Amino acid sequence: MIKLHRIFHSALDASRRQNLPLNEASALANLGYLAMWEERYDESSEWFKLAIEKSQQSGAQFALPRRLAISVGITLQWADFENAELMLNKA
Repeated sequence: MIKLHRIFHSALDASRRQNLPLNEASALANLGYLAMWEERYDESSEWFKLAIEKSQQSGAQFALPRRLAISVGITLQWADFENAELMLNKA
């Protein structure tokens, strides 16, 4: 998993340097998936929130439903109902 962390962080850094918002959103989501697989749900939720924000800023609406669903699932798992409701309202 350490190698995946390096790869996704490198992709995030490169996309930010090259001003590629769709790639940045993808790298953020990948970091969210990785944190989720490692059962670090709070961290995962934060990565997904950043991915959603970047997707919205770049107009990549096609990617939002799945990321929102995953992020809502994570927040519900931790009984964070207020944030889950906010994310559902964005959907």
